[in-house]
Amino acid sequence: YPYGRHNEAVCNAARHAGFTLAFSVESGFNRPGESAYQIRRLDVFGTDTPAMLLRKIRLGTNDGSLTHLMCYYFHRILRLD
Repeated sequence: YPYGRHNEAVCNAARHAGFTLAFSVESGFNRPGESAYQIRRLDVFGTDTPAMLLRKIRLGTNDGSLTHLMCYYFHRILRLD
């Protein structure tokens, strides 16, 4: 979608134009049953290290920094009772 902008009307227009799927600019995981017209994806840059790419994949986010990973696990630990 141009500049990532999409809504139900845009998804319907893509479907009626004959597309069978479409990619959004939203990061995250694609789960069974989600719309084929809002497929999530991750940004990968030539400056990403293999470790950064692995963190992006594991967390389903475009932030592959070590700081983001540490914050994620820190918050998970705090939620455990």
